[in-house]
Amino acid sequence: MNRNIAIILIITTFVVGTFAFSSTVSAEKGSTFAEIKMYENQEYGFTIEYPSGWILNDTIPQKNKWIEIVSFIPDTEDWSQGIYVNKWEGDLKDKDFDSNEYLENHNKAAQDWCSSLSISENGFACINYSLVNQKTALISGRQSLLLEEVWTRIDDKISSEVLVYNLQIPDGEDRWTIIAESRKEILNETSNILKNSLNSFTLLDELQHSLVIEKISSPKQQLKNNIAPTDISCKIDLVLIFKASDKSPACVKSTSAGKLIERGWAVPEFLP
Repeated sequence: MNRNIAIILIITTFVVGTFAFSSTVSAEKGSTFAEIKMYENQEYGFTIEYPSGWILNDTIPQKNKWIEIVSFIPDTEDWSQGIYVNKWEGDLKDKDFDSNEYLENHNKAAQDWCSSLSISENGFACINYSLVNQKTALISGRQSLLLEEVWTRIDDKISSEVLVYNLQIPDGEDRWTIIAESRKEILNETSNILKNSLNSFTLLDELQHSLVIEKISSPKQQLKNNIAPTDISCKIDLVLIFKASDKSPACVKSTSAGKLIERGWAVPEFLP
């Protein structure tokens, strides 16, 4: 799997569009997304859905200034589509995420990246980069950016137009990028997969204890202190739910709780 397609827009920042984005990513669940799995990352505190037949990799060597947390691809030798979750720590310090200048800088960086590639140096070249759409969406209670970009990939065998959806979520001084990409000629086969995966991304705020200084410890620590699951205290603005698979407690925002319960990841009451 050549992951350079994802890297282009991870480097430059945010993207996603084309769908009728409003407060969330709009999508209908079709048969191609009938069998899904829920990926949970306790270290970084998020969940995301992905196709059960796709290959998961969350042991990616870290070579860049952003953190490549997990990737989902249909085949290790197929670069034509994939879903990637990344985090840029401290990237939004002293930056206005909602400004036109921020978007202009992203667009310029993407164009510079595209023009810098060559078949001899990188194995492929990039031409005809374009930012074609931009919208906002509310993801995990955060006003986020959704852009759509296209570019043409050229290697020694084939020329392919690539569509990349990149969901950008501000998180204090940090920024999340959830990348969903596909060759345009197979987009009809994967459109619902990409849209539903983006829309499923949920931050588990109780795990981001390093970002919020409060006296209340995490549910895990409270359990270690012999506090009963039903007596767990949550930080302000968070509610208590229980993971469906093992009944472990979690504190999440009320907006996230409903989504997690609906998807079967969590239950509202502790049932021994």
